[in-house]
Amino acid sequence: MSSTFGPAYTQLRTPRTSTDASLLPEDDEASRSTSSKMGATRPQAIHQLRIDCSTMQHDATPAPDAVVATDRVYRERSQRGMTLVYAPTIREQLQAHMTSRVGVYLELINTSFSVLCCLFYLFQVRNDLENHRQLTCSKLYAPTMYDALQIQVVEITLTCYFALHYLLHLYTTEDVWQFVLSMNGVIDVITIVPAFIMFLSTTHNSKALTIFRVFRVFRALRVLRLYRLIRSRKHGYNYEWGVFTFSICAIIFVAAGIFQALEDYPERSRSIQFHDALYFILVTLATIGYGDIVATTTLSEIFVMVLIVAVVTVVPSQLTRLNALHKPRYAHDDAYRGRPKKSHVVVAGHIAHEAFADFLTEFYHPSRGIVDFEVVVLGRDAPSDVMTRLLGNVAYAAKTTYLKGSLMLEKDRSRVRLDHAEAVFVLANRQSADHAAEDASTLLQALSVRNYADSTGRRVRTYLQMIADAHHDLSHIIGATQTLHTNRMKDDIVARGTVCPGACALILNLIQSIDQKKSKNMFSGPRRGSKSRQIYAIVFSEAFDGHLFQDVARRIYDGFESILLAVYRRDKDEGHPRVCLGPFHKPIREGDIGFIVASSSYVVHQILTDYSMLVDNEADDATSRSRSTSFRHHPLISTSNLLHRQSPLHQRLSQSIRSPTEHGRFGFDSVMSLDEAIHHATRKSTKSLSEHIVLCGSLRHIVPVIHRLRRMYYQLDGQYPSLVLLCDTAPTPNDFPADYVLPSHVHFVMGSSLRCADLVRVGAPKAKAVLLYPYDSQQHFRNESNADESSDTTLLDYGVVTSLLCLETASDLAHVALNAESAAAQDDLVFYASNRVPLSAVQDHLVGHYPNLNPALFRGTSSIQSMSARLRQHSAAETPESHEVPCVAVLTRGSNIKFCRPRDIHVCADDLPYLAPAYAAGRVFVDSRLDLLLCQAFYNPYITEVIHALAGSETDAPILRLLELPPALVGLTFGDLVLRMLSSDAIVLGLYRCPHKRLGNLLPYVYTSPPHETRLHSKDKMFILAREAI
Repeated sequence: MSSTFGPAYTQLRTPRTSTDASLLPEDDEASRSTSSKMGATRPQAIHQLRIDCSTMQHDATPAPDAVVATDRVYRERSQRGMTLVYAPTIREQLQAHMTSRVGVYLELINTSFSVLCCLFYLFQVRNDLENHRQLTCSKLYAPTMYDALQIQVVEITLTCYFALHYLLHLYTTEDVWQFVLSMNGVIDVITIVPAFIMFLSTTHNSKALTIFRVFRVFRALRVLRLYRLIRSRKHGYNYEWGVFTFSICAIIFVAAGIFQALEDYPERSRSIQFHDALYFILVTLATIGYGDIVATTTLSEIFVMVLIVAVVTVVPSQLTRLNALHKPRYAHDDAYRGRPKKSHVVVAGHIAHEAFADFLTEFYHPSRGIVDFEVVVLGRDAPSDVMTRLLGNVAYAAKTTYLKGSLMLEKDRSRVRLDHAEAVFVLANRQSADHAAEDASTLLQALSVRNYADSTGRRVRTYLQMIADAHHDLSHIIGATQTLHTNRMKDDIVARGTVCPGACALILNLIQSIDQKKSKNMFSGPRRGSKSRQIYAIVFSEAFDGHLFQDVARRIYDGFESILLAVYRRDKDEGHPRVCLGPFHKPIREGDIGFIVASSSYVVHQILTDYSMLVDNEADDATSRSRSTSFRHHPLISTSNLLHRQSPLHQRLSQSIRSPTEHGRFGFDSVMSLDEAIHHATRKSTKSLSEHIVLCGSLRHIVPVIHRLRRMYYQLDGQYPSLVLLCDTAPTPNDFPADYVLPSHVHFVMGSSLRCADLVRVGAPKAKAVLLYPYDSQQHFRNESNADESSDTTLLDYGVVTSLLCLETASDLAHVALNAESAAAQDDLVFYASNRVPLSAVQDHLVGHYPNLNPALFRGTSSIQSMSARLRQHSAAETPESHEVPCVAVLTRGSNIKFCRPRDIHVCADDLPYLAPAYAAGRVFVDSRLDLLLCQAFYNPYITEVIHALAGSETDAPILRLLELPPALVGLTFGDLVLRMLSSDAIVLGLYRCPHKRLGNLLPYVYTSPPHETRLHSKDKMFILAREAI
C-alpha cells in the first residue's frame, strides 16, 4: 500500500471502520460494476485517495466517520489497525503558495523585472558587420553606460529569475501542455531562450547575427507579461479599457523593435535608432505618413502591411468589447467554471456581508491546514458594494465565486455545478419577521438539493440553518447532514452565560478562530492569546484502546498542552451514540471520537503520532521530558479525508428539553390558568426582591429562556430564583406557546430598559443578573437596516447598546445612594451613642430606616461602637466595581460591540471587535457568531452536540461552573490547576480574571485555555466541568 501512495502518506495506528453495505451509497449494479472495472485502471491522483477499511463484527455499531461516499474515492481492504494520514507533498505546498498572496507578489516582481528588461533593450549592444568579419560596437543612446553598469550581467541575472519562475509554473501546474502552449508560456520561452543564446554565443557569422537581431527584438515581448496582471482584475469597463490600451501600446512597442531590426543594415544611408522606428510606426498607424522615414527593404514593407492589417483587426474588436459593456451583463449572471481536480462548496440563502466575511475567515483559517475547496455563493440578490469588495480581496478572489439565483431553480443548480459540489450550506435570515416562512424556504432549498442529488446519483452533504424548532423532524426527513437551530442554541448559550458569568465568551471562543498575527500586532495587553484555542476532533487509534479517560486527558495535556473535553461514545447499552462531557472512569475505545481544545489541527496529528511514545515514557521524570514536536506536516483538507457524520440524530427535541409541565420536578406549583397566572404575575410587587434575575426585552425573546434559567439555577444552587420581566407591552396568552405553565416566581413589570428609572424600579442594581434583549418597538430600525445591506447597520443594536449604558448609570446611581445612606447611618449611630439609646431600639430603627443597607450590618452586634466599626469597614470595601451587575446583552452584529463601554485604547474595535472588553468579559453575545458553528460542522461534524452539552442542562452530565480558585493554588501555574482538577474528576477550560491592579484590566475577562505557565492570581476564578461543586 505504501508504494501506491508515495512519500506523501504516513502510516499511523488508527481505528478501522466497517465496510457494512448499509453505510455505502445506494448505487445500482451498473455503477458498481463500472466502478470495479475502472478502479484498477484509474490513476492515483491527489483527489483520488484510497480509504482503508478492515472487517469488524457485523453486529457492531459502525463508526461515525465510516465512509466518504463520493465517486472519487476507492475502498480497499488493508491490514487491521493501519491507515494512511495524508501529508502534502512539496508540489502541493508550492501549488498552495502560487495561488495565494505569494503567487501575486512573485507575479508583480516578474512584471517589474520585465519592464526593466525592456528599458535595458534600449541600451542594448548593436553589433554591426564591417569589412568582412571586422566588428565595431556602438551603443544605443548611451555609448558607455552599458559596459559601465554591466547591464548585460544584470540582464542575464534577471533572465535566470525568469527561467526559475517559468520552471516553477511548469512544476506546479496541473496541465503542463496547456501552460506551455498558452500565451504566457510562449512569451516566456521566446524571451528566455534567445537571451541565453546571445549571452553564450561567440559566433561572428552574418546570418547568425541577423537571427540574433530578431531574437533581441523578442525581448520587448516581456512587456506582454502585464497582460497577466491585468487579467487578475475583475471584469468591467475599467478592465476592458486597460486591455485595449495595453494591446495598442504593446503592438506599437514590439512593431518598433521589429522594424528597427529589419532596417538596421550597413548599406542603409541613414541608421535607424529605436526612437526613429517608434516614430515611423506611430506616424504610419495614425495614417499621417510624412515620408521622412520609409521602409527600404522587402521584408520591412511586408511587415508594415501585416502590421496595418493587424491593427485594423484588433482595434475594432476591442472597441466592440467596450461597446458591449453598455449592455447590462454582469459576472454574477454567469455560471461557475470550476477548475479541474478542485472541489467546491455552495453557500446559499441569506448572505449577509458581515456574517459571510466571518464564514470565509473561519473556512479558510490557517489553523486548519491547506483547505482544498472553493466557495460558490448563490445569493438571492446581486452582490452589494461591500460584498464585491470582500470577494475581490486577494485572499478570496481566486477561491470564491458569487452568482445570483436560487437553489429551487433547475438552471441555477446547474450553474453552480451542484452535481460536483461537496457540500451545500443554506443560511437563514434570523432577523426576518416571519420565522416560519424563512424556515420553509430553507427546507425547500434543501429538498431541491436532495432531489437533484438523487437524480444525478451523487450524495451532497447539506448543512441547514433553521430559526425555529417547529421543523426539526422535517430537516431529518429531507436528509440534512447537520441542522443548526439558531434560536435554540442562542437561548442555551445566553442562559448559561447568565447563570455562569463569562460563559458566553468562553463558548464562543471555542467555536471561532482568530488571526494571531493581526491580534498580536494590534493588541499586547493581558487578553492577548485568550482566544487562540478551539475544538478539534480526533479519532482514537488502537494506542488509546482501554485507557481511562482521566489518564488520556492527563497525558494529552502534559504532552501536548491540549484539553480533552468530551468523547463521542458508542456504548452498546445506549440507544443512540452521544457526546459525553468528561466521562471519567470510563475506558476509551478504538474508533471513539474525542474533542480536544487545541491551538491548531496540527496538534491532532501530533497526538496520534506521539501518544504511544508518551505512554512508553510515562515512568520518566516529567521535568526531563520535552513536549513532542515530531509532526510538522500541513494537513490538506480535501474530499477524501474529511470526518463524516454517521447519520442525523433522529431524536426529538422534547427528549433533550424536558416538558415544562413536570410540576414537582421543576417547581411548577401553580394550578391557575395561563390568563390568571399572567394577571397575578403582573400585580405582584418587586420592592422586597433581592438576588433575583431581571429579563428585559420583548416576550418572544424572553419566554424561551424562562425555564432554562430556572432549571440551570436549580442545578447550581438547589433553588429557583425570582424572575422579573421588564416588558414594553402587556403580556397576553398569545405571547406564550400552547399548554404553557407560567412559574409562580415570575413577575411582569411594564417599562423599558432604555429608562434608568424603570431599571431601578425592578431592582436591576441589586439583582443577581440582568439579561438584555432587543424590544419589538425598535423593529423599524431593524427593517430599515435589513432592507439594504450597504446601509448603516448600527441601528440594529441601538436598543441593546443604550440599555447597557442605562444599566451602568443605574448601578452608579445606586452606589451613590448607598454611600449616602451609609453616611447617614453613621451620623445616626453617633447621635444614638451620645444619648445612650438601647441597642435593640437602634437596630430596629436602622433596619427600618435604611432598607438598602444589609440588615446583617446591624444585627448580631454587642454594642453601638462595634456596629459603627462594622459599617465603616463595609463602606470602605464598597467600590463601584463591587456593584457591577453581571449581565448579558444580545447583539445582532459584531461590529456594534464598539459602542459598548468601556473602551480599550489598545484594541481597534473596527478591526478586532471580539477583543473589546465587553465581549471578553462575557457581557455581550453576538448572534452572528452562530454562523461559525455551521462552518465548524463541516470539519467537525459533532461540534453542535458538544456546544449544546456545554451550554445545556442535562441532569446526568457535568455542568459548566464558575468557581473560586482554591487558595492553595494561588501563585501556581494554570498547568498545575488543570492536572489537580483532573485528579478530582473535573475539567478546567479557562480562567475568569477579575479586575486586578497588576493585570490592569478594567473589566473581568475570559482567558480560554491559557498557556500552562500562566500564573494564577488571588482574584482569578476558574471555569470547570464537574458534576458537583469542588
